[in-house]
Amino acid sequence: CMKNCLALSLVAVLLLSVAELKAQPRIGLQVGYGLSMAAVTLAQDPNFSRSTTSKTGFVVGIFGQIPLKKNWVFRPVLQFVNKGHREQYSDQYYAYRTPVPLRYFEVPLSFVYTTLPNGNGLLLGGGPTVSFSSNRNYQYRPVKSLDAGAHILLGYQTALGFSANLTYT
Repeated sequence: CMKNCLALSLVAVLLLSVAELKAQPRIGLQVGYGLSMAAVTLAQDPNFSRSTTSKTGFVVGIFGQIPLKKNWVFRPVLQFVNKGHREQYSDQYYAYRTPVPLRYFEVPLSFVYTTLPNGNGLLLGGGPTVSFSSNRNYQYRPVKSLDAGAHILLGYQTALGFSANLTYT
């Protein structure tokens, strides 16, 4: 009886949730531009000056937007992200910069509050992010193949579905 009551309760909650959904789920493409900075520890050498700087890259992906409640949506994304950093070396004779490109497939799972119904208006959200590196090594340096973290999202979405977002991971 306990299993049947639990199953019936679950079905009732699902039906009420589906009845509350007036907006349709959306699927879309996203294209963006990113700025990344890796935390790198460089070996100290008294003959060289070493430092790292940020690197820019592109972001492309596909996202879904699934209505949860009146002003809440779940937004999973699968995106390809070009990250990395630049290393700068110099001594009294030479100075050079070398890019360290790192490429990742990221899966941010956002829970987003919207100021207007149907997932439109001002967007504010965040959630967990999982990243999978497509580089195993870069110039004989090991690269972390799996990374997990969190992100926050701020943006605006029009009724036509066009949105502009800022995301910090």
